[in-house]
Amino acid sequence: MPRKPHGYSDWIALALLAGWIGATVAVFSLSSQPPAISAVEVHSGIEKKSDSGAHNGDRQRPFAVSITPENQTEANSDATYQLAKASDEHAIELGIGAIVFGFLQSVALFITFWIMRKTARRQLRAYVDIESAEYGKNPDDETAPWNILLTVRNFGQTPAREVIITIDTAVGTQKNDRIVFQLSASADKQPPTRIPPSHWITVSAPPGIAPGLAGFDAATQANQCSYIWGRIEYLDVFGTKSWLTFQMVCSFHGVGSFVYCPAGNGDGTL
Repeated sequence: MPRKPHGYSDWIALALLAGWIGATVAVFSLSSQPPAISAVEVHSGIEKKSDSGAHNGDRQRPFAVSITPENQTEANSDATYQLAKASDEHAIELGIGAIVFGFLQSVALFITFWIMRKTARRQLRAYVDIESAEYGKNPDDETAPWNILLTVRNFGQTPAREVIITIDTAVGTQKNDRIVFQLSASADKQPPTRIPPSHWITVSAPPGIAPGLAGFDAATQANQCSYIWGRIEYLDVFGTKSWLTFQMVCSFHGVGSFVYCPAGNGDGTL
């Protein structure tokens, strides 16, 4: 069985871990810086005093402030508190900024890993498609009717596993090939197989026509067309199940190759 693809949780965990480590380093490096030392300014005041002596009016004299040891201790404590508070607020702001930056870094890292993983899967996965469809002779019996030879190739770089090919065919008057043909109950479903990279398998599908140019000439004179359509499902090494549908027509006129119809062709994943 193909290996299961790794879940996105692995990449998310890795991205978040890297972002958290980056944020933590930023917080410690920024918070370890010494806080800025603020200057303390000392102002002197001037006291106005009315003199009732010989001179009328105001007289100014310096206003002296007496600083006792107790007052000096309180001033020092208040200054220390203000410095510590400013330092804490600065550290909180730096911490919030670092956390936001770490989160954005985690998101960017996760998106990068997701894109790289998706690109790698697109480059390495199996791509199964129709290489050719044509009438061909039976190598074991040249007199046997010619059947439709459908060649399916793996154009990818890894094996395609559990390849299931379902084919339906019809020969007759021209159909409206702008509508999608439905698989009938008699459609031929091939057993599961494996196609390595750059390899192909060929499936022989009836109904056949008379061997050689005689068969083409007869179909051309009868104004007939041959149709082949079907569905292919397969698994790649990442465990993804893919599918494709095809609808082709051969109008003969001396040529046994098939071309795609306007409708009934597509691909996708399940």
